[in-house]
Amino acid sequence: MQKTKKGGRFAGCLLASDIDGTLVSAGRIPERNVEAIRRFTQEGGLFALATGRSIQSARRYAALAGVNCPSIVFNGAIGYDFAADNPLWRESLPDGAKGIIPPIMERFPDIGVEVHSGKNLYVLNHTPDVDAHVVYEEIEIIDADFAQVEKEDWTKVLFAMGRPGRLAELHAYCEPMHLTGCYFLKTADCYYELTCEGVSKGAALKRLAGLLGIAPARTFAIGDYYNDVELIQAAGYSCFVETAPAKLHKLADCTACSCEKGAVADFIDKLSQTI
Repeated sequence: MQKTKKGGRFAGCLLASDIDGTLVSAGRIPERNVEAIRRFTQEGGLFALATGRSIQSARRYAALAGVNCPSIVFNGAIGYDFAADNPLWRESLPDGAKGIIPPIMERFPDIGVEVHSGKNLYVLNHTPDVDAHVVYEEIEIIDADFAQVEKEDWTKVLFAMGRPGRLAELHAYCEPMHLTGCYFLKTADCYYELTCEGVSKGAALKRLAGLLGIAPARTFAIGDYYNDVELIQAAGYSCFVETAPAKLHKLADCTACSCEKGAVADFIDKLSQTI
């Protein structure tokens, strides 16, 4: 872990970054980002991840990026301290929501289904999209059926629908359900998730800042997609990557370059001029 200056430029600041499409491009962190994060932390800043990824798949990037405080995983359902290998909090899906999985799988037999339970990932139905997701994130999986995981403590469910239009069909089928204690969220062009009510990256950022003693105005965030909206809105100063959907840019305070060119570094440079 990098040493920080107690009286540095970024002392008392917390920067939370999304991973995919923001910090990481094609599975790697641009070196420009690594160098900028090092400067940020050496000047007293706290750098955290804010991702929909699991503990298992985010851990590698926490180490590579130089994360120096607890992070946000599972879109905010868990706050995790990678250094101590311990959760700060954990929210679980209500048991009543689990019963919708078999009907969804029957209605959409081509759907990929992942059940996330803390450090374990269970795959209920393999598809090319699920397999690609597992390979890309380098996740260890457990093949299972619904009966085997029904009694587990669920953090979220990820549905993968790769064919054009099928995600919209899935959304149309699920949205009217109005399940108590949870909601559906599109997290990528082919991913649709069931997560806990009240859970979001934005709520988690506020919770993490409170635990770390960071003032709301000194929280910063950067993202690239719809599941980053709450994160962007919760931060004292925020940024969307230039490749984010056009309608999202007005929600942030500034825009950074593309992920490939070092969006996080670009944002840190802007913060250096603002703080």
